[in-house]
Amino acid sequence: MINHTTNKYHISIYNDETFTEGSVDHVNHYDLVYFEKSKYRSTSIYGIKVFKNGTLIKSAAIGAIGGGTSIHETSTIIEDDRLLICCSDTIFCLSLPDLGLLWRTQADVATCFEIYKYQDSYIIHGELEISRLDRDGKILWQQGGADIFTTITDEQNFELSEHFIVAKDFENRVYKFDYHGNNLSTKPSIDTSMNKFKQLFESKKNEVNELGITFNAPCSGEDLAELELKLSYPLPPDLVEFYTFCNGFSTDDWLFRVIPVHEAVDYKSELANNVFHFAEYMIYSDQWLIQLQEGGQYEVINDNHGSHEMTVQTTSILKFLEIYLTEGLFSKLDNNSFWERLNKNRD
Repeated sequence: MINHTTNKYHISIYNDETFTEGSVDHVNHYDLVYFEKSKYRSTSIYGIKVFKNGTLIKSAAIGAIGGGTSIHETSTIIEDDRLLICCSDTIFCLSLPDLGLLWRTQADVATCFEIYKYQDSYIIHGELEISRLDRDGKILWQQGGADIFTTITDEQNFELSEHFIVAKDFENRVYKFDYHGNNLSTKPSIDTSMNKFKQLFESKKNEVNELGITFNAPCSGEDLAELELKLSYPLPPDLVEFYTFCNGFSTDDWLFRVIPVHEAVDYKSELANNVFHFAEYMIYSDQWLIQLQEGGQYEVINDNHGSHEMTVQTTSILKFLEIYLTEGLFSKLDNNSFWERLNKNRD
């Protein structure tokens, strides 16, 4: 059972799987009954009661055929004038307080697990499909995956961020859809032979050896998706290209390194929702952050060991790495440290 209290009403929603329409023996009787017309019994049946000042003013039963569902926090939405409920394979929308049926939509061929409000529409987490419905119950788009959208563990497998939806399937594959229904999880394949970061480091083999650079293996799509889930914007293409080449690297140069994505995820809660750690040296004695902006833009920012306000040093990680490779962190020349070289070459 779940209870909702609004400014005017108290609403109780509960499983009532033994209810049979027309039966006089059942403990609950309802003013309204909304069942599918079928020779099969509804898989999930819910009772709904609306109270005002402690008095029952309306009741209804709903039922649908498909996969069995349960009542929980994200299976219902209460608005000023309506109630929406995931029931088996169907979304029911009932008016408040009279519980009239505004619409019902089969939003999945199997089961509707969750419903979320997005702007003036609804996002449905189904077993086989992710859907967006408009306010009148019309399906705006649907997207499926290679397996069912649930995982064998209790980990979070469906989340909404500012710009996209992330879902995991039974094999822990990660899917990402924008709110227009585009599948963002299928990123354009990058020809590694044309990867500009690979070309940069191959052209600087002597510097790579002198600085003792050791590259990490390319980043997995799952790790990138997990990072993006915690950010307010998608990762720009050249950051994806870099992490496709390597998931960061370590050096013998004062422990300078570009940190791997999973570590950026671990420290993400310390930063604003559009910022994450990119590089550091001497165990975070100083650090460079990526600050994402609208339109796929970003900045590399740094505060010079905390001695200054955060300063934009470049808007390109390619330039950042090119400048680092010239002489590492500390040049043999005076006034030519990595920080100073970045500032001199600022965009």
